[in-house]
Amino acid sequence: MFIHKKLKINAAFIPLFLFSSITCLVFAAGLLNIMPLMVSLIFYAGILLFVLCIYLLVKKKYSIKNLLVPSSLVFVLFSVAIVLLLKGLILIHYDNFSHWGLIVKEMFRINGLPDGTTMISFRNYPPGSAVFIYFIGKIIGYTESHALMAQGILIAANIAVLSVFCKWKKISHLLLSIVLSTVLIAVIKNNLYNLLVDTLLGFTALSISIIAYYYRADWKKSMIINTPLMILLTLIKDSGKFFLIINIVLIVWLIYVHYIKGKKPKMTHSKILVYAMVFMILVPLGSNFLWLKYTQKAYPEASYSSNKFAVNIDKVNNNEKSEEFKETLAPSLIDAAANFNSPLFKSLLLLNALLVAMAFIVYLWKREKSKRLFYLFLFGNLTYVFYLFGLYFMYLFLMPEGEASKLAGFNRYNSSIVIYIAGLFMTFISYEFSKLSKNKTINAFAALVLAVLFVLPFQDNLAAVTTRPDVESSLRLQVKNDFSKVRGSHSKISHVIYYSPRSKKDRGYLKYLLMYEQLSNKYSIVTSSSTEKERKALNDLIKKSSHIVVLDSDPNFNQYFSQFVSTDRIEGVYKITNIKSDTMIHRLD
Repeated sequence: MFIHKKLKINAAFIPLFLFSSITCLVFAAGLLNIMPLMVSLIFYAGILLFVLCIYLLVKKKYSIKNLLVPSSLVFVLFSVAIVLLLKGLILIHYDNFSHWGLIVKEMFRINGLPDGTTMISFRNYPPGSAVFIYFIGKIIGYTESHALMAQGILIAANIAVLSVFCKWKKISHLLLSIVLSTVLIAVIKNNLYNLLVDTLLGFTALSISIIAYYYRADWKKSMIINTPLMILLTLIKDSGKFFLIINIVLIVWLIYVHYIKGKKPKMTHSKILVYAMVFMILVPLGSNFLWLKYTQKAYPEASYSSNKFAVNIDKVNNNEKSEEFKETLAPSLIDAAANFNSPLFKSLLLLNALLVAMAFIVYLWKREKSKRLFYLFLFGNLTYVFYLFGLYFMYLFLMPEGEASKLAGFNRYNSSIVIYIAGLFMTFISYEFSKLSKNKTINAFAALVLAVLFVLPFQDNLAAVTTRPDVESSLRLQVKNDFSKVRGSHSKISHVIYYSPRSKKDRGYLKYLLMYEQLSNKYSIVTSSSTEKERKALNDLIKKSSHIVVLDSDPNFNQYFSQFVSTDRIEGVYKITNIKSDTMIHRLD
C-alpha cells in the first residue's frame, strides 16, 4: 500500500517489485556479511510502514480500492494454492541436493552467502532465489516446506503481472489469465515441488517484458520497477544474462518508438538512453560483478574460470572439441528444438498459429492491422533463434564434450525460453481477445476455445501441478529418518557407512543426498560385498566408523553382517563400538 501511494505504480506489479527489492537489499547485505541484520531492518521497517498505512486508512487519506484489482486476487489465489500444495513437503529431486537446496540450507547454517566453509560444489553459481528464501525463512522459520513456499510465492508474484490487463468487467479474460498462468507453471513437470529455478527464470524475464510494455510511455516507472527485477534475473541463474540482453533490446526499442522515432533530436532523448543503459546494464551486471568478486574472496582456490560453464577467452580460443562433435552439434540442437513429440515445440507452433489467426480476426473485426501482434510475432521468434544460438555457443565452447554431446540440460534450458515466449504470446493473445467484443456469450465461448488450445500441448503435465510427490516411499525420507537416529544416539559421529546395493547406478543421487543431509564428507557409500576384497574394505571402514546404516540389502551382505548381529530385518541403523581389536555392533532402532 505504501509503495502504491508513493510510487503510483500498478498494483499488479507491487508484490514482485517488493520481493525483488528485498532480494537485492539482502544480497547486498550478504556481500557485507550482515544478512541477519538486514532481514531484521526490513522486517521492522515493514511493521512501521504497516502501522502508517493503517493510520492513513483510518484517516481516509488513502483508499484500499486502489489495490483491489484482478491481479491482487490472482496473487492471493496462487499464493494460497501454492502454500497448501507445498505444506509439509521435503525435497527429493537430485538437483536440490547437488546445489539448489544445498545452498539454501548452508545459508541458514552460516547466516550469510555461501563461503569456503560450506559443502557447495558449484561455487560460481549465482545464489538464485536462495536469498529471498533466506529472508522468508528467517521470519517464519526454516524448513524445506517453507523454502518451497517462499519460491512458490515469488512465482505467484510473477503470475500477478500477467493479469495486469484484466478488468473486473471482463471475467472471461481474468479466467483465461489464470489458465495461461497454470499452463506456464506446468511447462516443467513437477518444478513447483523443488527449488530448481528454471521456471522462476522464465517467469521473471516475462514479467520484465510485460512491465516494460505496460510503461512504454513512462520510462521512469519502467526503470524503477525493472531495475531490481533485472538484478534478480542475473542472480537467479547465469543464463539470466541471455534474458537480460533480450529485455534490454526490447526496452531500448520501446524507448525509441515512444520517445525518439519521428522527433527532432533533443538532449532529453540522450538522457533517457543514458539512464536506461545505466539501470538496465550497469546496475544488473554490476551486481553480478560484485558476486564474482565475492566468490573470489570466499573461495580463493576456485577462480571464475574453474567453473565449467564460465565464459572466458581461453575456452573460445582453445576449443578442443572433436571435429565429429562440431559437425553434429548444430543438427542435433535443431532436432532437439524442433522435436514434434515435445510439448515445448508443439506449444510454440500452436501459439504462432494462434497469433496469426488473432491478427487476422482483429483485421476482420476492426478493419485495422494489429501492429502489436505483428511485432510480437517477430520478436518472439527472433528471440527463440537468438536463444538457440546462445545454447549452441554454450555447448560448443563452455560445456565439457561428454555432457555437450548429449545436450545435457537442454530440456530445462529450452523450457525457460518457452515459458518466456509462450507467456508473451498467450498474454497478448488474451489481451487482444478481451478488446474484440462486449458480448458476454461470445467472450465466454472464445475464452473457452483459447483456454483449451493453451492447455493442449501440456495436458499431460497439468495433472502433475496438483499431484504432490510421493515422499513416504522416497529414499530421501528414509535417509532423513535414519540419520536423525544417528544424531539422536548421543554419541560422537566420526564416520557413517551407508550400505545400498540399489544405489550402485544412481548417478550420484545418494552421494549428494548424504552430503546435503549431513553437511559433511564424513560418510562412505558401499554398494556391494560379494568379493573378498569388498568385504575386507568394508571391514576396514567399520574399524574407523561410528555408525552403519543399511538402506537396503542383499544375500551377500546378510551373510557378512550375521557375524555382528542376529536379526531377520537387516535394514536399519546401527552403532559401531570398536574396542582394540573387537568390534561390537548394536541396533539403534
